[in-house]
Amino acid sequence: MPEITLPFLTSLHQGVQTSFNQYLGAAPGYYRQLCMQVDSKHREEVYPKLDDLPGIREWIGDRIVNMLSAGSYSIRNKKFEETLGIERDDVEDDAFGLFNIAIQQIGVNAGEFPDKLVGGVIAAGGTSLGHDGQYFFDTDHPSWDSTGAAVSASNAIAGSGAAWYVLDLSKPLKPFIFQNRVPFDLVARQSLQDPTVFERDRFMWGTRGRCNAGYGLWHLAVRSKADLTPANFEAAVTLMGSRHRPDGAPIAINRTHLMVPRSLEGAGRRIVNSELIAVSGGGMESNPWKGSVQLLVNDWL
Repeated sequence: MPEITLPFLTSLHQGVQTSFNQYLGAAPGYYRQLCMQVDSKHREEVYPKLDDLPGIREWIGDRIVNMLSAGSYSIRNKKFEETLGIERDDVEDDAFGLFNIAIQQIGVNAGEFPDKLVGGVIAAGGTSLGHDGQYFFDTDHPSWDSTGAAVSASNAIAGSGAAWYVLDLSKPLKPFIFQNRVPFDLVARQSLQDPTVFERDRFMWGTRGRCNAGYGLWHLAVRSKADLTPANFEAAVTLMGSRHRPDGAPIAINRTHLMVPRSLEGAGRRIVNSELIAVSGGGMESNPWKGSVQLLVNDWL
């Protein structure tokens, strides 16, 4: 039976911290590909209109200064936690093995949480507002045609199936934002002088973080609820490629990823990897989409 001394408690916490950190960094980290990562300094961050930049122009006369609009789109940080306790009797009786595994799981949960948070934001994109005042996935975003005339543009294709997404993740600006205020870490209550330890005879370890997620550039993402077929994939790619700047110049969008939930992994792999695809009326033809994008299977959609 271990003696509950300061050196023992110090060693115990070091082991718990190591287990937490090991699993904290092992999460897939989908959000790193999907999101602009913003180090937040305040309770809330306000973002300018991110599509105000018109592109490079020939320099004739004075420079034209393109001021970013102040914008009203904001992301307010939220606070999240998970806490685990163990009775002092169990520590004294050396019944710590399962507790250590539970601490490892909390590390996993904290590491996966940004993906879970961003997945929820993506799933809610049809009913949540982006920086242009429209739902992020919508059929009437303010945009421009090839002459520079104002038009409504869509990044949502209707259907009754599970949603899948065509994305351009090649640019510094991305379709989603992950805003990090305080990274998840591990805090202990294990001192014998701590009121909780003294009054309840219980040690506790918990993780805490402050962050949130939101929407970036809508024209870098298309959501479709139509069946995931080569024809419907082509329709989504074509829709994504139809964007123009305020001066009528096309926006060079590089569709880089097909993102699907786990239920559509098979259909996604067939589009991205198959040498041949079926054609209407029977028969097969070469698959023009083979290798054209990376498949991202997102477990949090």
